[in-house]
Amino acid sequence: MLTLAINTVFAKKLFPDLNINFRRHFNRDILIMIIRFGSKIQITNLTQLFVFQIDKMLISHYFGLYALSNYEIANRLATQARSLIASIFIPMTPAASALQASQEDGRVANLYRRSFKYMSIITVPFCFLVIVLAHPFVNAWMDPIS
Repeated sequence: MLTLAINTVFAKKLFPDLNINFRRHFNRDILIMIIRFGSKIQITNLTQLFVFQIDKMLISHYFGLYALSNYEIANRLATQARSLIASIFIPMTPAASALQASQEDGRVANLYRRSFKYMSIITVPFCFLVIVLAHPFVNAWMDPIS
């Protein structure tokens, strides 16, 4: 609301001939729909905040900050690896949507089969590499320099 008020004031100053009539364009049903959608998004964001931070709170409480720092480094490594793999397959979603919209179910199934095969070929060796290098990486990051 504050942003709306500030934008309105600046719009009036920049464009004095501009006539903004909120009553004419106000639709209560759409406002209710936006508020319902926004509240669901906020609940989702708060839930994600809780889910992705509770592990760190528990580890620091029960095991201390040294264990938390080891966990956080390893967790970031795993998260970055997951994000890298996921980013490779992001273009598949619009392609599948386009095929689905054009009612090409056979091609959608073929796309999923092929993408699963490629995902397996890329992901399995990459995950083994991350697993093998995780311990040396954490040790290199956490061990003091001699």
